[in-house]
Amino acid sequence: MAKFGALLAVALMAAVGVSVVMVTRRESDTRFDTAQKAPVKVLPPAVQDAMRQTPETRNGPAGTSAHCTPGAVTQLGNPWSCTINYAAGTPRAYRVIVAADESYFGQALGSNTVIKGCCVKFGP
Repeated sequence: MAKFGALLAVALMAAVGVSVVMVTRRESDTRFDTAQKAPVKVLPPAVQDAMRQTPETRNGPAGTSAHCTPGAVTQLGNPWSCTINYAAGTPRAYRVIVAADESYFGQALGSNTVIKGCCVKFGP
């Protein structure tokens, strides 16, 4: 009888452990659920702020200004057309994709230069 009680106790502890893991994983989707219930549109100033911080070269200075226009009337506005102005006086045009996790990826028009990073702030 003692063996049965020990076996039952182990089974109950395993069930409690699995329940805790499942509840913890479910709670991590709160940000996703919130975004689905009240989607926030990405606005041009947010994309422009992120683009302005993009350096011309890997360790070079950030841009001095940026202008971006959404390519679609959707929540993310992809693809974006952005022009970044640099201190050297050379503007660069990019086609940029903003992801739902606030990251971005872009490619310079007419070259293989790519930019990527975070964080495009959503909402006002």
